[in-house]
Amino acid sequence: MLDEIGLFDEDFFMYMEDVDLAFRARLAGWSCLYVPSANVHHVHGGTAGFGSDLSVYYGNRNVLWYAIKDFPTRLLISSLPWIVGRNLAVIPYYALRGQGWTILRSKIDALRGLLLMLRKRKEVLRKVSEKEISKHIKTWSDVRGP
Repeated sequence: MLDEIGLFDEDFFMYMEDVDLAFRARLAGWSCLYVPSANVHHVHGGTAGFGSDLSVYYGNRNVLWYAIKDFPTRLLISSLPWIVGRNLAVIPYYALRGQGWTILRSKIDALRGLLLMLRKRKEVLRKVSEKEISKHIKTWSDVRGP
């Protein structure tokens, strides 16, 4: 699989690089298996510290990058209101936590990197139909009213 789709995208550095890799694998036609007997021990925030400036910066920068890089075109366009809304909504949240500069810097740098992600988008191998990929993604348009 890695020979076909490539390795972790080093531009992500940390956070969401695994999502990007898994998404690219699925787009290329690879699938994953559910193994209920498998055990994984994950220490949330074990590398950078839960809620640290480092994790806030990279997590919030990269959440925009992976969608721009990997989402199929129609899904990306239909998800834009959700993507933009989510990226704006977290700014006051982190500002109130005293991380205003960190979140602003992450969003500014995310915007600065959009052209790079758009160029990388062209390199993503896409063998699976957009309809198949869309079945696995819940978007703002999937939200049902009362």
